[in-house]
Amino acid sequence: MAQEIKGWWYTPNKEHVLPDRLGVSTLEHMHQSTHMGARKLKDLIRHAGIKIHQQDTKIEQVVSACKTCQLTNARATLNKKGTRLRGTRPGAQWEVDFTEVKPGKYGYKYLLVFTDTFSGWVEAYPTKHETAQTVAKKLLEDILPRGLQRAHEDIWPRLRAIYEVGLTPTPHQYRPGDWVYVKRHHQETLEPRWKGPYIVALTTPTALKVDDIATWVHHTYVRPADPSSIRKDFIT
Repeated sequence: MAQEIKGWWYTPNKEHVLPDRLGVSTLEHMHQSTHMGARKLKDLIRHAGIKIHQQDTKIEQVVSACKTCQLTNARATLNKKGTRLRGTRPGAQWEVDFTEVKPGKYGYKYLLVFTDTFSGWVEAYPTKHETAQTVAKKLLEDILPRGLQRAHEDIWPRLRAIYEVGLTPTPHQYRPGDWVYVKRHHQETLEPRWKGPYIVALTTPTALKVDDIATWVHHTYVRPADPSSIRKDFIT
């Protein structure tokens, strides 16, 4: 491209190229008016004859930074494959989680759920507290007595192998301090599919605790929030 004396740029076909700031401002205005996706916005820019330096990259950035699109658009959450452990026989691998019961009766406000990853068998116990002590008590009283010897024979060699390697599987990429959107379980008419963004306070191998939500959220029900859109919210 050749530069004119006044600082404007032109393509070899003498088409005017907008300056970077003006180009980004134009893209943001066009996207906010239509909330088109990146592909359709590229087509619109091309048909309008507008030229912007590195316009494809800038269009992707503008669309990904739009909070309205982040909350509304349906898109697949990219989770790492092969990180969910599954037992090779019934009772070898259990997933454990709490769920809140509303309204609670007789002091029982929570439901402790055990899921056998091999067969899908589910066992649930009403509890008064959502604590690690409660989980340990149920494991010792109701789960482990069914196959304690087999559990020792099967689990301890695997634990030893994991610690010898020094690495453990990472089911998800989220860490405390990250910003995420949370998927709505019950979406009303014209309501966004996602809510947030929220900041991650605590994590487990399978769930996240985010600010302003009382219950833990499974990692498959969240997706990363674009940091640039969050910064804009704080600035405005």
